Amino acid sequence: ISRLRRQLPPRGKPFGKETYAATQPIHPHRRGVCADGRPDRRGVPPSDGRPRRGWTVSEMASAKALNFHDEKSLALLRDKHPHGLYAIQLFGAEPESMAKAILFVREQGIQFDILDINMGCPAPKITGSGAGSRLLLDPPLCGQMVAAARKALGDDTPLTVKMRIGWDADHLTGVEVAKQLEATART
Repeated sequence: ISRLRRQLPPRGKPFGKETYAATQPIHPHRRGVCADGRPDRRGVPPSDGRPRRGWTVSEMASAKALNFHDEKSLALLRDKHPHGLYAIQLFGAEPESMAKAILFVREQGIQFDILDINMGCPAPKITGSGAGSRLLLDPPLCGQMVAAARKALGDDTPLTVKMRIGWDADHLTGVEVAKQLEATART
């Protein structure tokens, strides 16, 4: 990781024409710059008084728990205040389980516009079952997860993956995983 930090520009300094959004302050009273150079307007109401048309993401839910028809997990995915686009976020370590969970969520009438698979959570509770960022240790399994999700979703629903650059400094597999996911998406 320290090798990667040395390659990044200093905090808040541009790299080429872009500025890394992650280096900007995240504080309600400070304003930074977004990755595309526009001012960061998080938490600032629109000046014309119109409601914002954004998108929201659900809490992260376990695909395995959804396979057991867990009501608490299902409740995490319900859109409490519908507006704009809505994404649900699932985690799991088994492709078949992920596909079944997606089908179950749709059967339950939960409306969503985007599915996000979490391959980035480092919490021991998540990685202990082989899910979250632990998946990054097995790039072919990551590809199988996306293939199973794509098959269950169909081609009309966008599918995204949240991931890290790797499991740890000795296993920087993010690029390999991204290539695997990209290859899977083409088939």
